[in-house]
Amino acid sequence: MRQNGPAAPGLCSGAHALPSIQSCIGMLSWVQLLVFLLHWAPGYGVTRMVLTSSRKSSQNVRTIIHPHQAHQAARLQRCARDDEACRARYAPNSTLQQQLEEKRQQRQQRRLAMWTLRDQIMRNGTSCLARFFDNTILRFRPETEFQSLLLCRWLRRDNWEPATFRVFKEFIGQGTTYIGFGAWVGPMVLYASSLTNRDVWCFEPDPVAFAALQTNVLLNFKLYTRTHAFRQCVAATAQQSVMYGVPGDSTAALVPPAAGGAHPDNYTSWTVECVALPAFIKQHNIRVPMFIKMDCEGCERSVLPTWLRLIQDLQPGLTIFVSIHQHLTGAFTPQEVAAIQAVFARFTNVYTVHSREREHNREVARAGATGDGEELLHELHKQVVGPGFELCTKCDYVLTDMHPKGKYLSVVNATQRQGPLA
Repeated sequence: MRQNGPAAPGLCSGAHALPSIQSCIGMLSWVQLLVFLLHWAPGYGVTRMVLTSSRKSSQNVRTIIHPHQAHQAARLQRCARDDEACRARYAPNSTLQQQLEEKRQQRQQRRLAMWTLRDQIMRNGTSCLARFFDNTILRFRPETEFQSLLLCRWLRRDNWEPATFRVFKEFIGQGTTYIGFGAWVGPMVLYASSLTNRDVWCFEPDPVAFAALQTNVLLNFKLYTRTHAFRQCVAATAQQSVMYGVPGDSTAALVPPAAGGAHPDNYTSWTVECVALPAFIKQHNIRVPMFIKMDCEGCERSVLPTWLRLIQDLQPGLTIFVSIHQHLTGAFTPQEVAAIQAVFARFTNVYTVHSREREHNREVARAGATGDGEELLHELHKQVVGPGFELCTKCDYVLTDMHPKGKYLSVVNATQRQGPLA
């Protein structure tokens, strides 16, 4: 019987065995075999040329399998003569990519936490959907019977401040930044957030109303990331101030109520931090076009006159919607009226939203609330804002350099003026 002798030293199986060429080819891929042979091939030029061709072929294979890797390699080649920052930006596993990945994971964790909290709110409480006049649908969770009546019934029937929401629709568009105070439980803030794709900023110093505001913002999750709520007030200067009112009500104010007025049993006061709006806008780098809703139950008498420099810097992309509350705080002094008149004179157009009682607003009137009536913008003429100007006791003004198209509101006595009123 024939016996095989010891295997000769070979290339693939160690020093004591020489397998056949077929077994070597079976063990090595064609790329590995090519590189191995070229390593021993004579002639550096031939080796370099073939290796370059092999790299290009290998890159083509990677492009088919992993296009993003080939894209990163191309960007690295273009960055070869640039600085380290350029190469680090497109290099695999760079510090920038790690930071972006960490931010992405943090966003996912926050979103998961918010969805979990939203589900808990939905399970533990009753919420309702409110459809606005333009078919915008928002979800609210009323905390009191009054909130349930307002958010779940009046908004559905367009019975609560219909002209206010139409002013929003007329002047707030995609790209408009909204700033609102006081925000109360959020119906106007959330509606404004649904009209724009930019950030929305709001202030509510009432702790009870602020908690409800946070809940309602969370229930409208698509608007949550762009809606920023602060438990602060807006004043003439950054300071600590005293708020007066009923916690959770919509009438908390910085100024004491008019003398001799009747107060409910739970009327109280509390301390709150206040910010100056010009400094806040600068701190957060908020840009125009900008829509400011000012509904602070009487603080307009001291806050609005401090905005003259702010208005000058932001015009012509600024619109202010201010509510006057002399019926809550008592009549403004002649000096305060003159200061507010000077602010009005900075704008090309000044409108007042007139209130006319409508047939379907009787339910609102019986419940003690006020509706805006017909959706009308009345333009104030220059002579009205002149020496004979009289500030209303309880109404809303729209200050703007824009000319409304009148698509959602009827503009009455509108005239085209050139430049500001004074």
